[in-house]
Amino acid sequence: MEDDQPCATAAGRLEFEIVPGATFPDWVAVTSGTVTGALAAFLDAFGAEDKWSALDGDEDRVRRAILSEYAATGLAPMPDRLAEVTGIGRGDLRHLLEKLEGRDFLVLAGETIAGAYPFT
Repeated sequence: MEDDQPCATAAGRLEFEIVPGATFPDWVAVTSGTVTGALAAFLDAFGAEDKWSALDGDEDRVRRAILSEYAATGLAPMPDRLAEVTGIGRGDLRHLLEKLEGRDFLVLAGETIAGAYPFT
């Protein structure tokens, strides 16, 4: 899947690029028809296609940076750190964080990221 396309279909099934080279669901690993149906129902019930397909490049860059920082440190990144690693100014960054919160990718507590999926 290409970096500018975080949402796509594989053999007619919805999948999302979490980070380069890692997709969810990993349909290759799903060998049960029951699990395939359950994952498809889960994605549909939570409106996953709408949430992911509308991500623009900057939103996805911030989302990926948040996940990378969580993986590297075990903690949510502070806004100054996100601005540093993404090269996005604080005002634009705040707007992007609010958009990501609106898509249920993260939870904000004021200026701070209180949680980001899938880590919290």
